[in-house]
Amino acid sequence: MIRLRPLTFAAAALAIALPALPAETAGAPGTVEIAVVANRIAAGEVITEADLEIQAVDARRARGALTLAEIAGLEARRPLTPGTPVRSHDVQQPKLIKKGQAVTMVVSHGGLTIAARGKALEDGGKGDIVRVQNIASQKIIQGEVTASGIVSVASGGLAMLAGL
Repeated sequence: MIRLRPLTFAAAALAIALPALPAETAGAPGTVEIAVVANRIAAGEVITEADLEIQAVDARRARGALTLAEIAGLEARRPLTPGTPVRSHDVQQPKLIKKGQAVTMVVSHGGLTIAARGKALEDGGKGDIVRVQNIASQKIIQGEVTASGIVSVASGGLAMLAGL
């Protein structure tokens, strides 16, 4: 039977429980390689891998930085400048619907699907619940953004879509 000293066991348990940090780069103690902004990104612009580059930075500056895989495909909440790490508060899911945009409201129940035209009353990203005005009835309903220009309404909204 192998006996571990209590301190050795505690250190091993802590190493397993903590999330992995970016690896230190060879030859530069205290630096890590992370994804940083390669060129200026405007607020509202969707970030691609081409907008990012891997750079060695001081480990303290890398705290909270997202990985390249986590950043790509998200939308910048504010302008981002070259050389800066991207953190969760800098990005959001892309807006698939903009306030005032014409949208298609869809409700499905069983094998029946009904679609109606509407106008978005607020911005929304995939999965967001937004208010939409039915063009025909002028009634306001809520639905979930499922794709660009598409709002899915719960089956209880069937009468609202039909303009009743």
